[in-house]
Amino acid sequence: MRYAASGRHAAALPRRSDGLTRAADPGTRYGLLSLRGYAYGAVNRWAEAARDFEAAQKIRSEPWLSVLLGKSYFSMGDCDRAMPPLKDALGQIDDDSEVLRLLAECDINRAGTETDASRKRVLYVEALGYARRLAGGHPADVDAIHLVARAALGAGELDQAERLFRHVLSRQPRQCYAMVNLGRTYIALGRWNDAEAALVKAAACAPRMAVVFETLGDLYMRRGLPEQAVDAYGRAETLEPEPSVPTIPVRNPR
Repeated sequence: MRYAASGRHAAALPRRSDGLTRAADPGTRYGLLSLRGYAYGAVNRWAEAARDFEAAQKIRSEPWLSVLLGKSYFSMGDCDRAMPPLKDALGQIDDDSEVLRLLAECDINRAGTETDASRKRVLYVEALGYARRLAGGHPADVDAIHLVARAALGAGELDQAERLFRHVLSRQPRQCYAMVNLGRTYIALGRWNDAEAALVKAAACAPRMAVVFETLGDLYMRRGLPEQAVDAYGRAETLEPEPSVPTIPVRNPR
């Protein structure tokens, strides 16, 4: 415990491992596996953390352990395996905030790679439900509000998405991803000039964010401006890829 409490998690790992080789009692093994899993997670060794948390759960299942297991899988980028333990923990711990946030993020991530349009929307709608529950308990949390807006964008709730992205930017004027997402919302609404204005601001905010120029390219293609689109796409290719924003259906312009 002294090593973990002082933040020297890597130094604690040999002691946990040594203790496990000698521990025969299930209760002792449960405690050591949980502690070693926590230490692995603290140094971003998520696969090993997940292995230990799974082994500990086989001895005794606890909601807090399900949260740590789900967080480990989420950090590995494996939302399919993260979702079941997170859902198991939901409603069984005093503060569901982290669980709701991870569930919403997982659904958004899975929706981003889903090719079936109907399934994609189901995932975004589910994410929106989790995000709204999170924001309902934390109405002043700008990150939670941004999460609701991202899910609303993917779910096609475009009026709500616009309102919330604008609210986020009123609180955090340098939130570059919110600018991109607002631009995507305006594209879906057919408000080309507003979309371009938002994306130009995003480019100034984050000139090395590839998704800004990818989205500008999409906008120019939809406006029938292929030369500008090629320039924007070419700029995006020179930059490091960033996490994508939701792909959403296009609604008729107002």
